[in-house]
Amino acid sequence: MSDEMKNAEVVPAIEDLARVTDSRARHRSKAPKRAGESLEEKRRAAREEIAQRRARRKTKTEATRQRNAELRALLKAKNIDLPVRFEFAESIDDETSDDSESIVQDCGNDLYIVRSKSSKLKYKVQLKREIWTCSCKYWTNNRKIDCNHIKRVLEDRGEGAPYSTARRRDATTIIYEEGQKTEHTRRQHAYSAWPTRVPELLEELCSMVAEPAPSETNPNGEGAPPVPLSARLYILLMKVELRSTYAELSFRLASDLALHRLGWLKATPLSISTLYNICGDPRLLSELQWMITATASTGRQIETTAIIDASGLPNSLAANYGDEKYGKKRKRKGSKYLKPHWAQGRITNLISYLDLTLDHGVGSGDAPHLGRVLRATKAVWPRLKRMLADAIYGNRGNYHKSKGSGVKLFTRAKISEDRSTWGGQAAEIAEMQHNSKDEYGEIMRSRSRGETPPARVKGHQSFQRLRRRMIDEIPIFPEKPPGDEALCDLPDDELDAILDMAADAVGIAQANEAYAMIVAANAREITVLEHIHDHPMSLRARTAFYPMRIVHQNELGAS
Repeated sequence: MSDEMKNAEVVPAIEDLARVTDSRARHRSKAPKRAGESLEEKRRAAREEIAQRRARRKTKTEATRQRNAELRALLKAKNIDLPVRFEFAESIDDETSDDSESIVQDCGNDLYIVRSKSSKLKYKVQLKREIWTCSCKYWTNNRKIDCNHIKRVLEDRGEGAPYSTARRRDATTIIYEEGQKTEHTRRQHAYSAWPTRVPELLEELCSMVAEPAPSETNPNGEGAPPVPLSARLYILLMKVELRSTYAELSFRLASDLALHRLGWLKATPLSISTLYNICGDPRLLSELQWMITATASTGRQIETTAIIDASGLPNSLAANYGDEKYGKKRKRKGSKYLKPHWAQGRITNLISYLDLTLDHGVGSGDAPHLGRVLRATKAVWPRLKRMLADAIYGNRGNYHKSKGSGVKLFTRAKISEDRSTWGGQAAEIAEMQHNSKDEYGEIMRSRSRGETPPARVKGHQSFQRLRRRMIDEIPIFPEKPPGDEALCDLPDDELDAILDMAADAVGIAQANEAYAMIVAANAREITVLEHIHDHPMSLRARTAFYPMRIVHQNELGAS
């Protein structure tokens, strides 16, 4: 390629970056537009920014490579075979921080203003009823645990340990033999393999589904043969994975040979109405639930800790043509969000179980779902020992259910609770929270991973909206439903009946798409695990990934 052709491709890209860089810089500084700035100056600024990005990336890569080499040497000195999963301590000292300027302002009456160095925000730290409080989000969500702002104030008062400017870093990293691909490289290769490997896994799952007898699907034997159940599942899963509309899906499936392998031999494309009816087939829901279990069981040899959480999936468009045309928003019937309740593995990121409800009404609260999610997760991962959860899951009924399953439930005690009188696991974990904060913090630091499934699912389907069909009934709930704690105290069979009714209120079309999203997300995680473990997965053979040895930073004394 000649130099003129190269410049013809590179120069427009640099000009676009220069325009973006210039607009972003003016937006940050809120400065007026500079009329005298030439295009050459914009290009020079864009080149400098690109060079700085490359330099920062190169510096970070070199630092990671050097750190891995040091850890590899320490592990070999301890006669530890590689690869291993290395877990870092909660934080490390940031030697680059500048502590010359005091960021604590004493306002008197045990009131302090602490300025954050990273964001330059200010937080109010105050002593109330012999308890230090802070206005930051970390202390608000994790009561009775001192944040860094409180630690800074205690150091200035001479009442606490010397404050360490700590910065969080990756919780774990995998150390391989020298010369082998690093974890980062393996993950990048896995992400590149998603478009080809994920459909293969989904097709393998669909081929394992038992087809119903012809007398059940077409008892009279008249008309065209129906689409096989396995092909219906594949169509729904590919609609979610490809993030396509029904029209786009019909065009893409016309050249997909997987449908022919699954028993659909017609050459004509499927119509939009047929695809619409397929995605709302009530027979698909039970098979999708089984697929979640089948994909999650690949981590049964690894997972000993799970995180339970709930989130929201949108089921209506953020904007539509009618709102823009008529200038006002029309009233929508039903719920705007669906509420998925799921359990996620700490290491594999696989989702073991899903309960789907509306965002309101009986059974939509978080706490009542813990018992059912815990039982299902324990059946998928027999080695499960811990379940990490928000404080909202911590009530007597849930602790009683976790004790019966042999799994420890870790939730933060609320500021108004005295769990020492509860006895059993609740008192034991509350004592650890107050007296062994380091040990408790190391366990609970993984709880934030429960927030990642919605990010992973909605990040891959950023414009996905679950549609409620007009034929789906909208449920009517009582105005004053019973509280979550009252539901948690019910026997399992009665509570399961209530939760089943809450799940039925979602509507089969929305439920099918939501469950398909989780199956596709698990298939993507399996692709990543295949590259990390160098172990191709066969779902039909029901194989599982074997665990790597876990080495904590404190065992080696590494810094």
